[in-house]
Amino acid sequence: MYSKFMARMREPAVHQTTKTVGFDINLHDLVGGLEDELLIVNSEYRVKFANSILQHKLPEGTESPVNRHCYEVFQGRDKPCSAPLWECRLRNVLQSGNSASVIYPYHSPSAGSTSDRYVKITMWPLKDSHGGIDAAVELRRDVTAERELEVQILRRHHHLDALSRISFAVSGLWDLDAILNVAFDTVLQIFGGSTGGILLFEEKAQKLCYKAHRGLSAKYAGEMCLTMGGGIAGKVAQTGEPILLEDISRDPDAARPDLIAAEGLKGFVSVPLKAKDKVLGVMNIASHLAGKFTSDDMYLLNSIACQLGTAIEQAKLYEQLSEGKERYQILLRRALTIQEQERQRIARELHDETSQELTGLALNLQAVNEMMEMGGVEDAEIKAILKKTQSLAVHA
Repeated sequence: MYSKFMARMREPAVHQTTKTVGFDINLHDLVGGLEDELLIVNSEYRVKFANSILQHKLPEGTESPVNRHCYEVFQGRDKPCSAPLWECRLRNVLQSGNSASVIYPYHSPSAGSTSDRYVKITMWPLKDSHGGIDAAVELRRDVTAERELEVQILRRHHHLDALSRISFAVSGLWDLDAILNVAFDTVLQIFGGSTGGILLFEEKAQKLCYKAHRGLSAKYAGEMCLTMGGGIAGKVAQTGEPILLEDISRDPDAARPDLIAAEGLKGFVSVPLKAKDKVLGVMNIASHLAGKFTSDDMYLLNSIACQLGTAIEQAKLYEQLSEGKERYQILLRRALTIQEQERQRIARELHDETSQELTGLALNLQAVNEMMEMGGVEDAEIKAILKKTQSLAVHA
């Protein structure tokens, strides 16, 4: 079958005229003009045809791939491709008569390693005039750019999902401690980690101290209070820039290397918690494995830190508002108490003054009554009025 096809490929163009097109077509030129690599492989895995672009991409000095095994030419192997590299689809295509596609990392036989390039292989059966299948056409295309774009899209989706999870976790929370603990637990879930913490800057002490932590001993968290510029976290707080370390235990700028060694910390990422360009604190995640984190992890953690910084600032403002409200209520209660005490004092003073006047009136009435008796005044009606008035003054 493929021998007839190859013979046709070598025929003069005059014998390869396509009536529907209306002009002569040289099939060899047509296939050779493709930008993708094209080859024909028979059931014995031997290359029976390779277009010019494919042959040009082979390392300089490489002999022609025709009649050589495809796995030898493209993979440097001595047998058909299989896992873990990738599973060859040739047998399936020849047996089923269906096309198949696969994407795999490009392997350079000359370099003996897998590169960052990706190749998509599409195979379809090549049938003879009787419908028999003994070979397959293989189209090889470099899809590295598409693969990188796909990875970037997935990475951005992962970043957006992580930010959404943080936003959902802290939404509705106003207590600062609750926000720090819930947010950091979510961060560890996103990164699949278990060690790290959040340090906030204390204005009075002028130090960064742990307010939430996981996987760290109480001794480490309690003693690791840093000044601005001190240690890795202090430097991050001072510059406002994140830091990624492959192994913090080997970094000369690390504070308290004795504590770091005792905790067994290696891989390390530290990012600033900022709100309106003001650094409020630092968030660290660590690992017991060196090189655990990547620059992409640092980028994502830094994005999360920006969102978390805003939540922390809002929580602090709410805390200040709550404290101000509480102080106002205390002052209001105190003012009401003082007001009531003053009212009672005035009432007492008014009551005492009136009592004194009534007592004086009663005594004067009694004196008048006695003077009338001594003077011999016998007017019973006047005496009755005086006694009644005196009685009212006494009991008022």
